Amino acid sequence: MLKPIDSEMGLLPNIILYDVAEAYGFNEFLVFPYMNINEIPVSINQRSETSRKAVLESDHNMYLLKEFPWYTEDEERVQELLKFQSELYENGVPVPKIIQTKYGDLYIEIYKKKLFLQEYLEGVSWKSTVSQANQIGRMLATFHVTSRNLSTMKPWKFRLQSLFDLAQGILTLLTKKFVYHRKQLPLKEEKIISSYLHIANNRIKKLKAHCMSLGYGKEKLIVHGDFNPNNLIYTKKDQVLGLIDFDNATFDDPLHDLAEGLINVSGIRFRPFSSRYQEFLPTLNSERFIAFLQGYKSKVTMKIDWELLPYCIATTYIELMTLGLLRGDLLYRDALSRLNQLDLIISQVHDYL
Repeated sequence: MLKPIDSEMGLLPNIILYDVAEAYGFNEFLVFPYMNINEIPVSINQRSETSRKAVLESDHNMYLLKEFPWYTEDEERVQELLKFQSELYENGVPVPKIIQTKYGDLYIEIYKKKLFLQEYLEGVSWKSTVSQANQIGRMLATFHVTSRNLSTMKPWKFRLQSLFDLAQGILTLLTKKFVYHRKQLPLKEEKIISSYLHIANNRIKKLKAHCMSLGYGKEKLIVHGDFNPNNLIYTKKDQVLGLIDFDNATFDDPLHDLAEGLINVSGIRFRPFSSRYQEFLPTLNSERFIAFLQGYKSKVTMKIDWELLPYCIATTYIELMTLGLLRGDLLYRDALSRLNQLDLIISQVHDYL
């Protein structure tokens, strides 16, 4: 799912916090800065690009209060997301427990904003270690096996969205941004951006056609939709403590999450204490890639079309790189260079399989 940037500031006002306390039966509570990356506090009055959060303490229990971002606050979708996370928790997947209100509701609506409360998992974030990569792979397999079971047990109302449609959607957003600013660009930069958009569009179409012809989507389940190492919380010994942020969950082939996870773990260098991109690596980090894959294969019990993985990873590489350009994380000349080296990534993945 696409994640448009919200223009609201990150402060949750007291009037909302007091209504939350009443709905959940808190007599007294404290509000802490949201502990975001490796125990570095992020002030709750910082601007949020997607949704506002706060950590609350009441009766010696810690909770994370999160506001649903505007792009996913449809009532039916909110209910499905929270029910799904609750089902995962009940089936032993390490995700935060959703806390019901004293009226038995999964979320509350205050001033047309939907908020929910979940247990706060205190841990550390992604440190780019091989052992973490292995544990992430194991975690994804556990999630996929459980999600597959849940997906077949009852009808869910999640929409269908393939990773190819996602990549094309983000490229469309970038194209619109380019068209809007085109007249202000120097000719040299305009040519670089045009080349990137043209090549990326052609590659996505060819990758989609190839994968669909080989059976992409035969296996469908509820995928996380934004499976990256910054959406997991770890212990200091690199074990996975919890998987978080299901805002982008959708029905698709499990290769969707696999490709996202492998690229994020082995193909991207993040900025310090941030989920923003610093660099897309010209080649994948073999140790982290193999560790992730071994972890996944050691736990997964369903059939995966491994022959499609190199092409799904190539598509995700384009998708995330395009997202980085849209957010201003990357330079177009660097992204174009990486795009022209995409066959090297595909070849690497073939070798690792």
